[in-house]
Amino acid sequence: AFPAGFAYAPEVGRAISERAIQALAELHAVDPVASGLIQFGKPEGFLRRQVDGWIERFHRSRTDEDVPHADAVMAWLSGHVPESRDVTFIHNDFKLNNMLFAPPAYQDIMGIVDWEMATVGDPLLDLGVMLSYWTEPSDPPSLRALFPSVTTLEGFYSRREMAERYADLTGRSMHDMKFYYVFGVFKLAVILQQIYVRYKMGKTSDARFARFGDGIRALVEHAKVEMERS
Repeated sequence: AFPAGFAYAPEVGRAISERAIQALAELHAVDPVASGLIQFGKPEGFLRRQVDGWIERFHRSRTDEDVPHADAVMAWLSGHVPESRDVTFIHNDFKLNNMLFAPPAYQDIMGIVDWEMATVGDPLLDLGVMLSYWTEPSDPPSLRALFPSVTTLEGFYSRREMAERYADLTGRSMHDMKFYYVFGVFKLAVILQQIYVRYKMGKTSDARFARFGDGIRALVEHAKVEMERS
């Protein structure tokens, strides 16, 4: 949300969208070898490890509640892992609320935080994760309620526009973008499930986690719809 009293206008949303996607493109322009950052990861087989790892986490944290379509989504992801066309240094949790925007206009990025998952791998995974948080006005109400975001306001780029702008800035193909986005949504579902299973087992009593079961099902349903979209 914007600070109380901030006078929002659509051009603010456009500026934030543009700055955010520019920041991601600039990050992915850093040469991992020349910068010495190559030591942060093992790019060979990176995508396959990501898919297999998050599927395994889903199974390990599964509760007694049914999650319709989960098996279909996992099977689709496992069978559609693309060949990485590029290797860069990636943030691995790149999203709007990991960026600090400078007041009073809130249009220029003054910092990017939460680098603990940074690694070397496929840059489109960063884009997919970012877009999985980038809710749109046309998204299902259950999804918008789970991740309320300023990105639903008039002026913000759509997910498609963000991907197209990234392609313009980097020259990278968006041919397999469906995979990266579906994976990002599934990863979010697993993160919620890892918290929810602790709640179900009585290891945490935070009442906010009680609704995570519905959130997991909403995310998996959204992933299924997106993977079937032509």
